[in-house]
Amino acid sequence: MRYADRNANADLMGRFDEVYERYTKLRGGLGTLQARLKDVNATASSPTRLVTVKVGPQGQLIELVIHDDAYRRYPARELSSLILGLTRTAAAEAAEKMQQLLGEFMPAGTGAAEFVRTGDFDSLLSRTDETLGKPTAAGRDD
Repeated sequence: MRYADRNANADLMGRFDEVYERYTKLRGGLGTLQARLKDVNATASSPTRLVTVKVGPQGQLIELVIHDDAYRRYPARELSSLILGLTRTAAAEAAEKMQQLLGEFMPAGTGAAEFVRTGDFDSLLSRTDETLGKPTAAGRDD
């Protein structure tokens, strides 16, 4: 005959209550999170302030300001490279902001915030893979 360990059961129920409370908080805050994520943007400007880019939450270019003097100061190829570089800088900043916002709502280590920053799907599944004892991306040959 097997007996239930009351202390283990109480610990398990306490853990369940904790997880359920975090889930309820996350679920209740999803509307707020979505609204805040939608409003994320970032701006980067050249040192001369002749070129400024603004990107949205996914790093998409939503505004580009090129002052007339920029056309005189920069050759076309250099201006193009400058715009691309500024866009990458602003996109990285937007991703960092997204990651910080997600960190306020998602439990640490879930991988969601890392996915937003890198776009790497393995980060979404890494915790589950660890739990199930599956090899992680670093240990796989895809």
